[in-house]
Amino acid sequence: MEHRYLLQPLVWTARGTYYNVEGHPFPLTGQSHLLRDGHRWQLKGEMSVAAPQPLHIRNDYSISPTEIPSTLQWTSCNPALGTLTGAFTFVGDCIVSVYRSPDGAYSETETLWLQADGTYYNVGVSFCRGSRMSSWTAVLRAAQ
Repeated sequence: MEHRYLLQPLVWTARGTYYNVEGHPFPLTGQSHLLRDGHRWQLKGEMSVAAPQPLHIRNDYSISPTEIPSTLQWTSCNPALGTLTGAFTFVGDCIVSVYRSPDGAYSETETLWLQADGTYYNVGVSFCRGSRMSSWTAVLRAAQ
């Protein structure tokens, strides 16, 4: 099975669990939509967390190919964290994403593992100054 996430202009939905800084779990839902226009791609993503104080996270990514095979670079504008830069790297059945904020305060690693049914199992963790800020697990499914 070949990757479709990030490569085809599709809408993806996500359902899973968000873990706050204390490790308490809360249901999450999300959606991402890839738009392609030549060499410039945009990924618009949202995630909502059903916590006692609901959380809504939005990221708008600008993605472009690199000279490195199987690697895409990206820049994102996150309202809470500011501008972030990172890369998506395709490794077998996985897509690995890493970023770091320009000042080094924020960083993240995330893996999307392609499953036999075409969904992706997603796991990630965000850090603030080297300490875990949040983490999550989710399943991403292409919308019909």
